[in-house]
Amino acid sequence: MLGKTLTPAKGPVTHAVFDILPIPPDNEPLEGENIAAPKANSDILDTFKHVYVPEVIREPLMSYCKVPRLGSYMAVPLVYESCLSIESLEQAVADQTAYN
Repeated sequence: MLGKTLTPAKGPVTHAVFDILPIPPDNEPLEGENIAAPKANSDILDTFKHVYVPEVIREPLMSYCKVPRLGSYMAVPLVYESCLSIESLEQAVADQTAYN
């Protein structure tokens, strides 16, 4: 979808993944805080912050660019500090070369 922008007002379901999580009781870590060493029996859905909609047709806040489609939807945040460095450019080129 080139040239499309999903604003928070137009896509509240997608932008909900960037909402700040409430502080859990008993000083438990927030979702995604302990990424390096998840619990042995933990599910990835419990470990990482995400937004999951099992049936998009039944969700009134879903946004569609054209015709609504059947199915489910998941959004995960891709947060990074910056990609404006020589090292990140070289890594991106190396990753693209390896992919090709």
